[in-house]
Amino acid sequence: MTFFCNALLAIAAFIFLVVSIGVYWKPQAPGVPGIVGYNWVSFFSNLVILVCLFVVTAVIGSDGGFDWVGSGWTRFWKVFLGLLLTMAGVFWVGLVRGDMRLSTHLFRVFIAVSATVIPILLFVGAAILLNDGLRATYMNTAQWSLKTAFWGSVFTIGTEVVWRALPSTRKFTSL
Repeated sequence: MTFFCNALLAIAAFIFLVVSIGVYWKPQAPGVPGIVGYNWVSFFSNLVILVCLFVVTAVIGSDGGFDWVGSGWTRFWKVFLGLLLTMAGVFWVGLVRGDMRLSTHLFRVFIAVSATVIPILLFVGAAILLNDGLRATYMNTAQWSLKTAFWGSVFTIGTEVVWRALPSTRKFTSL
């Protein structure tokens, strides 16, 4: 089962790499077809990554990799909601990355870095917890990686929501 989940993790990392290089780090195509295409690619690629990570997370949980989170159903809900919220943050950052015409250069860099770093932290933490040898040696690194991904996602969503709520940032330009 570990081999299968490592393969799923590799597939998710490959999809992330292709999407981040081919979509997130290139300028968005102009007009409505470019926006719609960008959003669909972002949605489906993040959905595939989410499904892969859910399977990997279930296997890690069944092997006792999340014993540090809590006990019983509390552990299940913390891990499930943490992964869901983190992936929602990754998805949100991917969508916001396509609508950067309203932001400052610093905010654009922050969003681009968040869209890259948060999934990498998830993949590193999952790979460590999935493999018993790595888990025994690098458990603190896995915990740090997953906690940082979660709180980075929460911070990124919060920053973007606050930025959009500020009246001084509503400087709409033409497409």
